[in-house]
Amino acid sequence: NPSYPDEAFQAALQGAYYEKEMLWLRQNRRIANVPWDPRLPVNTFWDFGISKNNETTIWFHQRNGLQDLFIEYYEEGGEGLTHFVNYLLGTGYTFGTHYLPHDAESRMQAEEAESRLDILERLLKGHRFEVVPRVKDVNNGIELTRERFPTVWMDKEKCARGIAALDSYVRTFNKARNTFTA
Repeated sequence: NPSYPDEAFQAALQGAYYEKEMLWLRQNRRIANVPWDPRLPVNTFWDFGISKNNETTIWFHQRNGLQDLFIEYYEEGGEGLTHFVNYLLGTGYTFGTHYLPHDAESRMQAEEAESRLDILERLLKGHRFEVVPRVKDVNNGIELTRERFPTVWMDKEKCARGIAALDSYVRTFNKARNTFTA
């Protein structure tokens, strides 16, 4: 099992979508030292950003039995796909499946109309890709994600920025009703 350093617990922001789940991870020492196991393939989960303020993010994941181990998180804004491919190739990981968001198949106008999926398949020949269908209801997607937390371990250092993003993914506060909206 991953080891956990003795440090004070950090709390998610009030009204965060995953506030209870992140607290549970902390209470159960699931945000810890989660080492990469070179015997297991590494899957990636992507979210594409375009501008400097809208980062492309990648979670690096390994499945070990019933455990979902998030061993690394990477984000950067204002970079093309070649940057992210070079980052992946520099990790030394053996990759399983790259899970891409629904918009990965949208074609972009360049010299030739290509999708992000087309570009990644060209740059990462032989890698497996799966485009995750768009969730019609964001709240349903959040619930599906919440259901996975009991199997999750996250590396405290290499996933720190991703953990902070999950902690700060907040609902809107309705002052008139004195409550958070879904």
